[in-house]
Amino acid sequence: MNKPARSFTRKPELPPVNAALENPPVASLEKAAVRKLRHQPPRSRFWKSLAALWRRRTTVIAVFAAVAIAANLILRFGFHMSPGAYQIPLLATLALGGIPLVYELLKKLFRREFGSDLLAGISIITSVLLGEYLAGSIVVLMLSGGEALELSRTPWPSNRLPLAAPRFSTRQGR
Repeated sequence: MNKPARSFTRKPELPPVNAALENPPVASLEKAAVRKLRHQPPRSRFWKSLAALWRRRTTVIAVFAAVAIAANLILRFGFHMSPGAYQIPLLATLALGGIPLVYELLKKLFRREFGSDLLAGISIITSVLLGEYLAGSIVVLMLSGGEALELSRTPWPSNRLPLAAPRFSTRQGR
């Protein structure tokens, strides 16, 4: 059962002369590209910022709606512009903010999740059909602002539950 000792001074085997013709270097590059990386390359800042904006899209819509309403009022009463000019920010709000919000509400409607948000979606659509773009933009601001506040709030019962647990457990045992 004695195994022969391995020789550590082994000479590397050279490939045959015509091996370069059989295995072109392009194939070896493709094999190297197929191998998995040990770590993934870091995502660029651009994609990280887009992901952060997507998570906070209701906040972005609310801020955009507030700025557009302010721009509308400044253009209308400050500069006395024509109706076509001062309604551009409102139309942008309804297009960039109202359409995504109404789309989300339609998805909730098809899942049969009814709420007061559905009424806001109906009022956005109605304001566009009636040409009342300021009212529709205000509803977009209210709806997106409310959703942004709901997403940003911290649930207080989970913060206060450990403080209340010992007090309630001692009273329950008596």
